[in-house]
This record gives sequence, C-alpha cells and structure tokens, in this order.
Amino acid sequence: MRDDRTKRITAGRLPAVPLITCDPYFSLWSGSDSLYGTDTCHWTGRRKRVTGIARIDGADYRFMGLGKAPAMEQTELSVTATCTAYSFQGAGVEICLDFWTPLLLDDLDVMSRPCSYVDMAVRSLDGKPHEVKLVWTFAGEFCCDNGQTEKIGGGSFALEMGEEHPMEEDETEAGNAFQGIRQRFARMDAIYIADGHHRCASAVKVGLMRRQAHPDYTGEEEFNYFLSVLFPDEELHILDYNRIVFGLNGYTKEGFLEKISEGFQVEEAPEAPYRPKRKGQYGMYLDDAWYRLTARSHILSEDAVDGLDVSLLQDHLLGPVLGILDPKTDKRIDFVGGIRGLKELERRVQEQLTSEKGSGGEALPAGQGTGADMAVAFSLYPTSMQELFAVADAGRLMPPKSTWFEPKLRSGLFLHSLEG
Repeated sequence: MRDDRTKRITAGRLPAVPLITCDPYFSLWSGSDSLYGTDTCHWTGRRKRVTGIARIDGADYRFMGLGKAPAMEQTELSVTATCTAYSFQGAGVEICLDFWTPLLLDDLDVMSRPCSYVDMAVRSLDGKPHEVKLVWTFAGEFCCDNGQTEKIGGGSFALEMGEEHPMEEDETEAGNAFQGIRQRFARMDAIYIADGHHRCASAVKVGLMRRQAHPDYTGEEEFNYFLSVLFPDEELHILDYNRIVFGLNGYTKEGFLEKISEGFQVEEAPEAPYRPKRKGQYGMYLDDAWYRLTARSHILSEDAVDGLDVSLLQDHLLGPVLGILDPKTDKRIDFVGGIRGLKELERRVQEQLTSEKGSGGEALPAGQGTGADMAVAFSLYPTSMQELFAVADAGRLMPPKSTWFEPKLRSGLFLHSLEG
C-alpha cells in the first residue's frame, strides 16, 4: 500500500486519528498523537479498547492502546482520505501498520462493504533474526452499545512472524472433524480453481516431473499434492480487473480511435468515470475523457475462453492495435484490481502524462498529448462465476489477470515439503 499512496498528510496534530471507518456504528479512532498514548474509542468518545502488543524475542512491547508493557517508539504517522499509516521501532525491529477503508465514491459496491483492513509488516533493523508475534486484544465493549452492560465478543488473535508452526493431525475431536470434511469432499463431483491457475499448472508439472524421476511412485507421495484454500462459490465475489497501457504504439489519438472502431463501437461515455453495465462493454479513459466501447458482433465468440471480455479486448485491441502480444511479460501494460476503483485508472493515466513533461511536470491540456507520452486505461465488466466454471469444464485455462476475487485471505506462510 505504501508505494502508491498519494496526498499523504503528515499528521502532526489532528483532533483524532481514524483507524476503522466502515460506518458510524463500526468505528474506531485514536485520540492521541501516538497510537499507544490512550485507549482507542468510538467517534462519539466512548471507549472501545483494542490493544496491540509486539512480542519480540519473548519480550512484550506495546504499539497500540494503554497497558503495562513498555511502548515502542512511534516513528511515523500519516493520514490520507482512505488510510492511516503508523511505524514503530524497538528491540531491533520495525513494525508498519496501515489501517485502511476503501471508501471509494465511484464504486458503491466497494464503498458499501462493511470492512476495514489492517496491513501489517515487520522487518529487522539490526540485521539479526527475530521471532516476532503481533498480538491484538479486543475488549468486549468493542461490541457493545451505550448503556449495555453485558460484555459480548472480545478476545485476541496473533500474527506470528519468524516462527515455523507445523500443522499436525491428531486423534482428538479436531481429528474427527478433519475426517468428516474428507468424507464430504469425497462426495463432490468437482472443485474449481478460482485463482492461481498458472501456479496450479506449475505445481502439476513439478509433480509429473517427480513421477518420471520416481517410476515406482504410489500416488501417496507429497509431490502428488499441493496446498489450496477452498471456498463455497456463493461466498466469493469477482471484481473487475482493469488494464492500463503506456503509449499508443505509434498512433495519434485520432488514429487510435479510428483503428479500434473496426472492432468496437466507440462513443462518449454517458458518465465519468464509466463502469461497464454488461458483458461486451468497456470503459476507456484517454486524454482526460471517458469513452464507452461496445464489441461489434463480428468479433464475438461462443468459445469459453475466446468469448471472455478480457480475451476480446486482448485479441482485438491490446494485441493487434497496441502491440501488447504477451500481457504477462510486456512492460507497457499494468493491471489494476477493481478494489482500487476507477479513480485509480484516471490517476495513473494522468501520472503518465505528467511524468513525460519537462522539469515543470505540468500535464498538457486535453487534446495536446502525443501517442508516445499518452496512456490509455480500460475498465472491464467482471468475469462471472459461470464463465469461470465453463472454462474449467472445457479443460481450458483462464487468461492472465482476468479475475479479482474478494475477500482476500489473511497473509501467512504454509510450508509443504515435497520430500515428506
């Protein structure tokens, strides 16, 4: 998150610092300059305690809320419209926390999502290895309204870094639960790969190579398996995965618009920024203006892969017109997940115009850019779950960067030894 944050405010003296701002009810703020200077609270001032402890090499250090553990040194506090960032140092370790809520006014679906996020990063400052555990404790009052005395919820969870924790099966109640899960999966006809198709294909290739190296394999060896996480399809949501291309491949703006009209109907977008309303439609942002592209009938396909919106755009515009023959390796194309919103596309395009100007850095007025210094962005209609299933049922692979899934998993590291 920190690499692309814009309009950051160095928060020297704010009345209060926003942490969780999903809605007026689920809201958490810090009332002091340092995150550990006071207990966190609701925006009304009611105490809603969340405490953060860094357990570094067995010793506790506090980075959030009041408590008995000594406080780490807070070295950074910055605030943007959607993110508050902190940095702390102590015991040879730096901890970076980003509290962010995607309140994107141009994307009501994302804006209405009742979620805030915390990105956590830990690094060594002294070049030595450290065992670090970030422990978060939530007081029961975090779940209580004004005047309610019953304490509901609460508890703690930990993010551990620098330690290896094998997952062991046992014969206890948990082991019986695992057996029940296995039996249910055995009754399923198919499990679909929703994300990481190419990584899965690579894992299969490794398994096949090891089978050739071990012709006496039984199928039970660890190299016959790879790790995965499974979700019911009704709990997943596919967002758009948008594209930005730098440079118009030798075309002027007028020549580019004329060329792409061979495969797409091009018209001014009815609103800005423009989000496609149906399959076969695209938004295009070029030279400070939004256009609506609609795929013409002669480029449409009934093929499970070739008929995807990402394929139509690649096969009939990005490839033949803009020269993006391999989107996985071409440096002129970049991808922006739908969680970032359409304003991010506008920002990146304007950033390209500014970066190509002289020392003043001012962007040219609309209509005065050249094809070389311009960028063009495309907003896509999200791939449907049914389309993903159809590609898998046909034994095919999804094109790269065709689906952005939410929710994302908590960051973590699981190790699967192929020699086990």
